[in-house]
Amino acid sequence: SSEPVTFSLATADGSGVAGLDYTAATGVFTIPAGETAGAVRVNVTADPLDEDDETFRAVLTILDGGQAGRLTATATITDDDPPPAVSVADAAAVEGAGVLVFTVTLDAPSGRAVSVAFATADGTATAGTDYTPRSGTLTFAPGETVKTVAVPVADDTADEPDETFTLTLSAPVNATLGDAVGVGTVADDDAPPSPPPPPQPSGTTRVDLLAFGAGAGGGPRVQLRDVAGNVR
Repeated sequence: SSEPVTFSLATADGSGVAGLDYTAATGVFTIPAGETAGAVRVNVTADPLDEDDETFRAVLTILDGGQAGRLTATATITDDDPPPAVSVADAAAVEGAGVLVFTVTLDAPSGRAVSVAFATADGTATAGTDYTPRSGTLTFAPGETVKTVAVPVADDTADEPDETFTLTLSAPVNATLGDAVGVGTVADDDAPPSPPPPPQPSGTTRVDLLAFGAGAGGGPRVQLRDVAGNVR
C-alpha cells in the first residue's frame, strides 16, 4: 500500500488456553507504507505433556490505511512431546490375602486419554486352580499416571512351593510399551505336614525271671522264660 496500514489485534482462545498454552496478546500495530506484511509475535508455552495440537485465534481490525473490516486468523500450536511409556511392576501376595494387585504406571502424565490391554497367563500357577484369570483394558484419563489390576488368588491348604503367573500389557493407545510383563508370585502360607510317628516294633520280647527251690550253694535256683515260653 502507498499508505501505512494500522490495525488492532487481540488473541482469543480456541482449544489452546491463554495463560496455559500461550500468552494473550493485544495491541495496535502498523505496516509501513510500501510494505506488504507485518509480524506480531505471540509467545507459546513449552510443556512436557503429550497432547493434541492446540489452536487460538488472532482477530485483526483495520483502523486506518486499508479497507475497513475485521479479519480472523487461526494459529496452531503443534505438540512436540513424546508419548509416555506404560509399564507394569512385579507383584506378590500370600495365598491367604485372597488377591494379588499389579500396579500399572505411565512414566509421565499425558494430555490425552491413554489405554492399554492386559491379560494374565500361567507360569507355575494354574488359572482356575491357583488364581482367577483376568483380561481387559485400562484407561488413564488425561493427567492420571497409576492404575491397578487385582487378581483373585486361591487359598488352599496344601504345603507347596511358591507359584507364579504373569500379567502382560499390549496394544497401547497414545503411549508406548515400557516393561510390558509383570510377574505375580503367590507365596504359600500353609504349614508342612506333621512328621509320621516312629515305626512300631513288629513284636515284643518279654523275659520272665523265675525262682525255683534251692540251687547250688544253697541259694534259689533262677531260670529265665522268654515270650515263647521257653525256660532257660
